[in-house]
Amino acid sequence: MRKLWKQAALGSFAVALLLAASSPVVGQDADQLQLLEGRVDGFSFIGNAGGEFLTIPVGARGVAMGQAFTAVVDDISALWWNPAGLGFLRSPAALFTNVNMPLDAQINFVGVGAPVFGGNGTVGGAVTVLSFDKMEVTTIEEPLGNGQQFDTFSTSVQGTYAHNISDRFTAGASVKWAHENIRSPR
Repeated sequence: MRKLWKQAALGSFAVALLLAASSPVVGQDADQLQLLEGRVDGFSFIGNAGGEFLTIPVGARGVAMGQAFTAVVDDISALWWNPAGLGFLRSPAALFTNVNMPLDAQINFVGVGAPVFGGNGTVGGAVTVLSFDKMEVTTIEEPLGNGQQFDTFSTSVQGTYAHNISDRFTAGASVKWAHENIRSPR
């Protein structure tokens, strides 16, 4: 009887997966698609995306591998690359990255992780801050600046857990809170 229930559950899952894969995906309405096809009068793509700082990689090893590091990550940089890789940590670890970028931008990443439950799991956390030097406010009428300045920063805080299922397989998940702020001109 138990085997029959397992087979029925597996069959139901397979049918649900096939239905989900074959259903059409609608992610945008006609007005949004028009914006993607070409420029619309009065619309600017500047500032159209948020959270772009979350795509800036951390850790020299992963960046040096051309960002092909996700499948082999086994150190504390797994907090950014792949949370499941954090399960391979055998002792507490920490990572600090500071990168000065073009346009007076600076990104800082701090991450820590430690094994728990006798080494069967690993918990970790990270904080990322992207900051810029003060910038001059420019307008169409005053493209060289109007004498006012503003500053901006982006922050994310992350919590991660990875669990060892076997000596070669781990699963992990992260929860991340992100915030971006532009401070008014002074």
